[in-house]
Amino acid sequence: MSLSTLSVLSALLAEPAAELYGRQIAGRTDLPPATTYPILLRLQEDGWVCGRWEDVDPHHEQRPRRHYYRLTECGLSEARDAIRAARNRLSRLPGGTSDPSMMTTAPGT
Repeated sequence: MSLSTLSVLSALLAEPAAELYGRQIAGRTDLPPATTYPILLRLQEDGWVCGRWEDVDPHHEQRPRRHYYRLTECGLSEARDAIRAARNRLSRLPGGTSDPSMMTTAPGT
């Protein structure tokens, strides 16, 4: 699993019950949208994330509709496991740490 994917998962795990839109996730990860959206689509195809389009009139809102994402129940469990495994791998490296800042997640992960 790539560091970019782990970063997206960490952003979603920070508020596991919240729906976040794509650019919001990109901003929280410091990844460009061109990197973030393919990761979200892949996670959605794998059943880790579900998404929905907001129901607004883009002309009235004066912006494009947003696509919101959140972790599924399965995705929540899998994401926590993936972050935990990455932390364990990093902690075994010489000079490694088990708490890299990019993998900070909500309590209980």
